[in-house]
Amino acid sequence: MQARKNPNGGGSNGFSILEVLVVVAILATVVGGVYGIYESSVSNARLQQLRANQKSIQLAIEQYKAKTGRFPGSLQALTRGYLNRVPEDPTRDQATDWMVIGPNDDPRSISSWRSSTSPPSDGIVDVRSRSEL
Repeated sequence: MQARKNPNGGGSNGFSILEVLVVVAILATVVGGVYGIYESSVSNARLQQLRANQKSIQLAIEQYKAKTGRFPGSLQALTRGYLNRVPEDPTRDQATDWMVIGPNDDPRSISSWRSSTSPPSDGIVDVRSRSEL
């Protein structure tokens, strides 16, 4: 009895190890590229959300100052009519621990920034993320 031959002219019906390795290499390259794009887009989204949260806090500080004539003593003071809640820092694990700047501080000097848990006694003028340090 003779063995049946493949109608395509080959000796077997399966794939060679080389063909399988080429396909796996191509898939790994595609998946790696897509994952890199995904990570980049997640990082960009976090930075955009961070900027939006900083802007909303800054706007609330300006509104507070315009209404009361002084700067807020804490970020929690802004939740009484200016913000529903203190926005989170999407780039940090401790999302509500912002760095705050007082009216007598130099915003360009990182050493003058304080934690939002111990704000300056003369009020809060601006906020920064700890991730930007």
